[in-house]
Parts: sequence; structure tokens; C-alpha cells
Amino acid sequence: MNRRSTLTRLGVPVVMALLFVLSGSPVYAQGSTTSTITGTVVDSSGGVLPGATVTAKHLATNVVSTSSTNTQGAFTIASLVPGTYEVTVTLDGFKSFVIKDVVLTAVQGAAVKAVLQVGGITETVTVASSSEIIQTQSTTISSTITTNQITKLPLTSRSAMDFVNFLPGVSTPAGNRNATINGLPQGVINITLDGINIQDNTLRTGDGFFSIVSPRLDAIEEVSVTTAGQGADAGQGAVQIKFVTRSGTNNYTGSAYHYYRNDRLNANTWFNNRQQVDKPDLLQNQFGGRFGGPLVIPGLLSRGKAFFFGNYEELRQPSDVSRNRTLLNPAAMEGNYTYDGATVNVLALGAANPATAGTSSMDPTVATLLSDIRSAASSDGSLSPIDDNLDQLRYNVAVESKRIFPTGRIDFNITDNHRLTSSVNYNWFTDYPDTLNGRDAQFPGFPVAAGQTSQRLAWSNTLRSTLGRNFVNEFRVGYSGAPVKFFDELNLGMYTGSLANQKGFDIDLPSVV
Repeated sequence: MNRRSTLTRLGVPVVMALLFVLSGSPVYAQGSTTSTITGTVVDSSGGVLPGATVTAKHLATNVVSTSSTNTQGAFTIASLVPGTYEVTVTLDGFKSFVIKDVVLTAVQGAAVKAVLQVGGITETVTVASSSEIIQTQSTTISSTITTNQITKLPLTSRSAMDFVNFLPGVSTPAGNRNATINGLPQGVINITLDGINIQDNTLRTGDGFFSIVSPRLDAIEEVSVTTAGQGADAGQGAVQIKFVTRSGTNNYTGSAYHYYRNDRLNANTWFNNRQQVDKPDLLQNQFGGRFGGPLVIPGLLSRGKAFFFGNYEELRQPSDVSRNRTLLNPAAMEGNYTYDGATVNVLALGAANPATAGTSSMDPTVATLLSDIRSAASSDGSLSPIDDNLDQLRYNVAVESKRIFPTGRIDFNITDNHRLTSSVNYNWFTDYPDTLNGRDAQFPGFPVAAGQTSQRLAWSNTLRSTLGRNFVNEFRVGYSGAPVKFFDELNLGMYTGSLANQKGFDIDLPSVV
């Protein structure tokens, strides 16, 4: 083999790998949920101070990240998880400078300025947070709601995606799923969870405000919406909706809940009362709990080395969906059709016509099915006339719906320079019958019905590596998907086992299929 060609083929992937690693510091991964603290360090006369050590401590976990100032006295600490930090600046010959309560979100970093005074390093000057409310380093326009705000607003669905509707610029004239932001089309919206796209990309132009994985309120640290001035970390889309999974802290915390809804607590609608239809059944049980804290394994993991968070939510909701069906009235079933006040028996007309003399009686298949329909209509719902030939049946279809939402996250400090974060959000949906897609039985008691089941998953792994005093690389890999099974219950036996077949009528399967 030619040595030069071998080196060439080996060199390309090596160079690509090096470029990938070296590009990690100045530009974040697409859809990144981390943030940055930047700033300058000067003395009391305004002169810049190079070589100062800057540390940022995440107050919830006490995890410390370190950097140092360059020749211009500037520093950057990149790829920090959202939260509240304490920034400390030290330099020999100067008092330590501590900046408290520096708040970072997934879309907004913080810019601080430390003014060091001459003195011993053991002396400390403490100031309140100097993070800028209006960022001078970014043109991004964004809104962020944190977990503390999320838990204070009621939301019956407990879906964090529905919570986005409370943010400025969101319009919901046709329901939550059809919402738009700042009047822009839904195709420009990009939805991420821990930096991984979770949007329904099948039809973004008409379904762009829908996420295949539904983040839960108790499992979310914050949600941010960015509507202008996107940065390089934004990925595709003029509007960015970012969710961040909740993480464990140094303290063990948790909660549990159970929300209960019942139709007995509701009044019937005016339209149902007018149609003399019973109030639809509603029974909703939504329960769950969360727990998180430091992960301690004696002899293996000490306190402050790793943190965990877990959330489980389940929704059980048997309910009713109203249906309207049109059917022949008893006179029309006998062949008597009325038009403009005149009634004609079409079977008698067929018998009187020599060309159709053999059609004086109804086809057995049609007769049996019409009888089955009439029997089903008489057994359930409310019948009302439409005209001289047709009746309308209004009834409720019983639907069984179940949802489960387990969520987990691990934060592991491999070393002081390498930190791994892994999160998993899993959803399992099932509805029977699938009334959304019209797969419920055509009439009460009819056998052909089917449901819908989907398993929705999003996971994200992020490795933050400090490769030098001013060099940080963030590597992220993830997956999202939502395989859906539509009408898995449908089979030929449903058709052969119809109400008509129970009375001795055999259906020709090839013609049905």
C-alpha cells in the first residue's frame, strides 16, 4: 500500500478531530443549555490586573470552576450550568474580592467587574451581585422562568410546554398546540431539552409548537424563550425554546402530589342539556413525586462528587368524547323515502320495473347492518330527527388514556477538570380508542376500534473539560425520538366478528380488506 495515501487517509480524521476539540471553547454546541461568566479585574485606580485567579462556585452543589485573567485583565468561565454562583477573585498583594448571587440562565450569562484593593489575600471585600440586568455583550432578547416561578402557577396539564404560553409574545388564539410567538410562523420555532431537539419535525410549518417529549413541571429547572439576536449556540430557528432538566443539589429534597378531577364536580354543558345528552364522564388522577440530592456511595463516591435527580409522574384519565352519527329512520329502513311531502317505496318501484323485478327486497347484508345500527342507536345516546328520512344519534365514546413520565439526571465530577452530565426524559402514551384519528367504533357496541401508543425518549450527555486556565471544551451527544404505533389492534377477526356475523352472516374477507 502507498505510504503517502495511508497517511493522508489517517490524517484527515485526525485533523477533523483536532478541529472539533479546538473549536469547543469559543463556540458552544448547537442548542447548548450552559452559560458563561465574563468580566474584568482592575485595581482601585482602574489599571488592569493580569494573572488574577477567578473561581465560580455553584451554590447548589459547591462545584467550583476556575479561570484567570489575561494581559488585559479579562476572564471568561464558560460552559457553566444555570444557577446561582459566588465569584471569588484573588491576587497576591490584594484583598480577596467576592461577588455573591451571580445568576446564570440557559440564555443569559453574567458580566462582572472586580475592583481589587491593596491588602492581604486573607482580607475579603464582599459585594452584592454585579451581573448586568441588560447585557452589553449580547443582543439576545429572551425571557426565562425558573423552577420557583413554575411551581407557583397552576397548570392542569402539568406540561412545561404549556407553561411557555405564559411568556411574553406568545399568542394562543386556537389553543396551546397552535400557539405562535411574536406573530412568526411556527416553522421558525426550535424546541430543545438539555440541548437536544425534541420538536415534532414531521410537519413544522403547521405543528411547530409541539414537542414529541413533554417536559414535566417538577422535572424542569427553567424554561427560556429567545426571540431575537440568536447566538451561535442557538441552532436553527428564529425563536428558541429551551428546557433544562432539574439537577440534584447538596441537600436531599423532594415532593409528592396527587391531582384529582371528577365530572361530579362539574356541571353539564348547555349544548348537552339542549340535546338531552348526559354529561361526559371525566375521572383524572395525576400523581407523582420527585427526589434529588448528593449521590454518596461509601468507599466509592464521597459527598459533593456526584448528584442525582429523579421524577416520576403518571396520568390516568378515563373520559368521554361526544360523537354525532347520521342514520336512516325506521320508515326509510323499510324503503319509504319522503321528498317534498311525497313518500315513495323504492322497493315497490323496483318490483314494478321489469328491468329490476328481482330487487323487490333489501339485500341481506344491508338489511342486517341497518338493523344492527338501529339497535345500537336505540341502546345508547340520544336520537333526534334531521329530516323526513334521517335521524341523528348523539352519544359519548368511553376513552381510556394513560401517560407515564419518568425523568432522571446524574451530574458526576470525574475530576476537578472533567464533569459529566447525563439526563433522560421518557414518555409513554396510550389512548384507546383513538378518537383523535377517528378509530373509535362507528356506532355504540360495534367491534372495529383501535388505539394509539407511543414511546417518546430524549437523552443528553454532556462532558465539560477544562483543558487549560482559559480553555474549556464542551462535548454533547444526545438522541430524541417518538416511534408511534397507530391502530395496532386492528385485525381481520374484528370484521368477521361483527354484529352482523353474530346473526349468521359471513363477510367476504377479501372484499372487506
